[in-house]
Amino acid sequence: MGCPDSQRVSLATFTLDGEAELWWQLVKKEAGSSIIWSWSMFSDKFDQKYFPDSIRQKMVSKFISLEQGALFVAQYEARFIELSHFASDLISTPSMKAHKFEKGLYPCLRSRVVPLRLPTFEEVTNQAKIIEAYFEEMNKTREQLLRYV
Repeated sequence: MGCPDSQRVSLATFTLDGEAELWWQLVKKEAGSSIIWSWSMFSDKFDQKYFPDSIRQKMVSKFISLEQGALFVAQYEARFIELSHFASDLISTPSMKAHKFEKGLYPCLRSRVVPLRLPTFEEVTNQAKIIEAYFEEMNKTREQLLRYV
């Protein structure tokens, strides 16, 4: 985020609402006012509360089996990013992240992206979106031609 830990904690906790806000107030009270919360301390506590091991393991499993299926590339990308937070050790380098995303692409997209040997997730997603848009354009053209036949 580009700000000191103490500010990160303040910004994150400012957005808490409802039960999460009450939880945070209790955690601070139990820890005492002398504690200066680092981002690491806060995120560990937050994860323990809202993402216990059973949920994290479930999310890791979902990430491992994630495929594009019927999703558009942008939807697949969003789901990939969401689940990747739980499996960062599985995609610890840019090339590992790119390769994992490629493996989940719909086969006709994957067959066109993989040979490009793109080194980063961003390059893979951008190229997949370009190819997907091309396919959509070709399908529209074909549908228009079939209307006139």
